[in-house]
Amino acid sequence: MSDDSKYDYSLDDQNKIFIGNAAAGSLSIMGCTFIIVIFFSYPSLRKLPFRLIFYLTIADLGNSIGTIMPYMNGNIYCQIQGYFVSYFGLSSILWCAFIAHAINVAIISQQKIDKYEKIYLFLGYIMPLLTFLVLIHKEYEVSLGVCWIKQTNKLNNEHNIEIILRMITYYIPLLIILIYVCAQHIRVIFAIKRSDVLEEDSKKISLILIMKLKIYPMIMVMFLLPITIIRLTSFSATPRWSLTLLADVGVGLNGFINSIVYGLTQEVRNELSKTFCKRKEIELLTIEDQSELENE
Repeated sequence: MSDDSKYDYSLDDQNKIFIGNAAAGSLSIMGCTFIIVIFFSYPSLRKLPFRLIFYLTIADLGNSIGTIMPYMNGNIYCQIQGYFVSYFGLSSILWCAFIAHAINVAIISQQKIDKYEKIYLFLGYIMPLLTFLVLIHKEYEVSLGVCWIKQTNKLNNEHNIEIILRMITYYIPLLIILIYVCAQHIRVIFAIKRSDVLEEDSKKISLILIMKLKIYPMIMVMFLLPITIIRLTSFSATPRWSLTLLADVGVGLNGFINSIVYGLTQEVRNELSKTFCKRKEIELLTIEDQSELENE
């Protein structure tokens, strides 16, 4: 596709947006790949809490692959990008909600969360397939720097249908999940603060948990809300390309940030520390053996 009329911006600005998306998406792919490698490398980490993070990472990886798709090279790439960002984008925010629910069940209800895993898997990977119902109405087209549900400029029935499709497949679920995640984490934070914790070590752990619970919804607000605002305001006018670039890069970086905040748990850091310590010990032993041989 080389015709400027197919884009909301000039071809030069569209290329800048694509480069920004590709750079952010590539970082997220590296972060997600790291978490996946960790998951398969350390069997001790494959308990349900980290499995939930693994499921989130799979969704983020798919979304990131869609983000870097070279849609300007042909319609097939545009369609693939539309499939990936629609399906995995919704899946990612659903997994954030499931993690919030699991934390709430484990801390407030003090129940085992294993019984919810199959429900999480069904909702997290099957329900996003509903986004493909859009294809019954129309195919994906370039819209504000990414292939998604194209919005026509004319105020007619077609325009109204496109707005409804956008709202149903992403904006409404995002808003509901954001409110849900914030509400669940606030409940857990208050529950932790109300608990009678006497030991100093437990207090430190509680403070760390509270800090992370505050960060989780902040990630969604910082990296997903800007693109939502940009796209909602685009109903009446096309935003500046620079604002679209910043908002799109935020979405592209979401997988990278999730891999750090959700993925780098204390258990992961402990396992990595053990691995590096063992390697250092082996290197030291090898050096000592070599020096002994030289002395002989």
